[in-house]
Amino acid sequence: MSITITDYFEQVDGLTLADVPPTVRKQLNDELEGLTAEFDGKQAGTIQEDPNTVLVRKDGTGDFETIQAAIDDDDTESGDTILIGPGTFDPDSQIEVTNPGELRLIGSGSGSDDEATVIKQSVEVNVENADGNGVTFRNLRIEDVTTGDPDGLEVNATFNATGPELESIALENVTIADNQDDGIVVDDAEQVSVRGCRIVDNGGDGLLGRSLTNTRIQDSEFVDNGAEGIDIDRARNLSISGCKLNRNDSTGLEFDGPNEVGTNNISITGTELIDNGTDGIEFNDDDVADLSIADSRITGNGADGIEFNGSGSVDAFSVEGTTIADNGAEGIEFRTDNGVDDFSLVDSRVESNGQLTFDNGAVGLLVSGTIADAVIADSRIAGHFFGGVEFERAEALTIRDTVVEQNGPGVSDPAFNDPVNGVEVNVTDLTVAGTTIRGNFGEGLNLRGGDIEGLTIRDSAVVENTRAGVRARGSDPLTATDVTVTGARIEGNDLDGVAFDAVDGLDITGSVIAGNGASGVTTDDASSVTVTDTTVRGNEDAGLSFEGNVDGVRIERTAVRGNGNDRGASALFIDRAVGAVVVRESNFVNNGGFGMELRAGNGPVTADQSYLADNGEGPTGGDVTVVSQSTAPVGGIGAESV
Repeated sequence: MSITITDYFEQVDGLTLADVPPTVRKQLNDELEGLTAEFDGKQAGTIQEDPNTVLVRKDGTGDFETIQAAIDDDDTESGDTILIGPGTFDPDSQIEVTNPGELRLIGSGSGSDDEATVIKQSVEVNVENADGNGVTFRNLRIEDVTTGDPDGLEVNATFNATGPELESIALENVTIADNQDDGIVVDDAEQVSVRGCRIVDNGGDGLLGRSLTNTRIQDSEFVDNGAEGIDIDRARNLSISGCKLNRNDSTGLEFDGPNEVGTNNISITGTELIDNGTDGIEFNDDDVADLSIADSRITGNGADGIEFNGSGSVDAFSVEGTTIADNGAEGIEFRTDNGVDDFSLVDSRVESNGQLTFDNGAVGLLVSGTIADAVIADSRIAGHFFGGVEFERAEALTIRDTVVEQNGPGVSDPAFNDPVNGVEVNVTDLTVAGTTIRGNFGEGLNLRGGDIEGLTIRDSAVVENTRAGVRARGSDPLTATDVTVTGARIEGNDLDGVAFDAVDGLDITGSVIAGNGASGVTTDDASSVTVTDTTVRGNEDAGLSFEGNVDGVRIERTAVRGNGNDRGASALFIDRAVGAVVVRESNFVNNGGFGMELRAGNGPVTADQSYLADNGEGPTGGDVTVVSQSTAPVGGIGAESV
């Protein structure tokens, strides 16, 4: 039998097949041939002829009857392979490997059948000097360790004061189960590889790693352990792919570490973190250069889906193609004093988190600290007990092609009176494009905190929220500049459709603002306002209401109709015009108050080629000049097709 081992060299030892001399290739193929066939006398004799390979068999037909005897033999040296036959090895003391070199311990299987190699004692690898640099475990089962140091496998180089960290730790097709304490403990190691392993039902952590560098965990299970599934304390460069970290009593995946060491370049791909007792993923006091989570499921955990807290910082944090749902608290809770430079949530579902945490609240996506650049795209954020999206401080935020809906206690408790919001952000520059914000218990989009230097709402719907649709008002007046609303539908919200404090540069084009419970658009102290090709209809208060000082308003090809009928409110209300207000080629019809109403001020208000009719109190109120009034409704205006 001949076996090609290209994949083994590339993925475990970091070599390529070309690096291996032909004689060594033959030697290893012979070793693997012995593993994949029956352990009969003929094969054992063939393996025993290889001076770099020894065979352990309990029945005495191998070179040794115990694993420890093979390890301790004077002829066992760096690069050797210890092949271990089937059976259960259950001596009184632990197995200890000291300064292993490139030692390999390879069994005959890790399952529960008669062909498995079962070790019922703790396996410990200790490195005391620079001579010990690696060990490989394959096709083994370590279980039921209850005496001595009751971890399944412990790899320790912490007392290696004279040499480098332990290098090249590899586990492949290893089961570590039902041990009293942790399944695996690895200290001070580089190039750690865990592939195709099952770490289950241990009393402590599934894997506890401290001071690790370049760790890769693939296609493995860490389930039903008594503490964390994986607990990493001070690590650099970690990849987890195709794994299951489920039903552990505490966190599925936890990172702990001081800032000066920290963790960085962490990749989690194609992994399940389901039904763990607390968080799915938790970071504590960590510095992370690049954190990416992709194509994973983080569901049903007792607390947050993803929690980042403490004094650490993150350069880049991305979540893509991932479901974060039905967790007990926040979907994603990112709390840190130092913030993150780049954040993205793409093609993901954050849904129904925190339905049981009335006292503390739970938000789908909660980000504190300062975010330099954030993107939410092609995602769904829905059904949370509290808000959908909350950013404490962001320099730039883009929400694109996303649905934010049914967030807030209105989902489960209509009597709850403290409003929360679909999207609540303190942001300098915000773009909302191709997005639906619907049915949230509070504002659809609430802008708070510092001044807004750029806001774009494009081809989006903000509808049926229990307070305002879009609101930028606070206890201290907010100043918004360069606000653009294009191709939007802001409809059926319980309060105002669009509400701003001071705004300088508001452009509403090709939009529908309809059926809101207060005004369609309302501002305090507005300047440079343009409303073009827009429909403003059926709002319970004024269609367009400009409180305070108004300097420079232009309304063209816009239909303002059926507003304020129950409250006698006007189609266009202007408090104090201190600059020109011009209305051209627009219809102001069937409104409860005046078609156009000027309360006070000296600025000219002019209606030109517009139709003002069938309003409750006449076409105009106050000092309004009608230059050339149309005798029939102006056709081809508004934006009803939006």
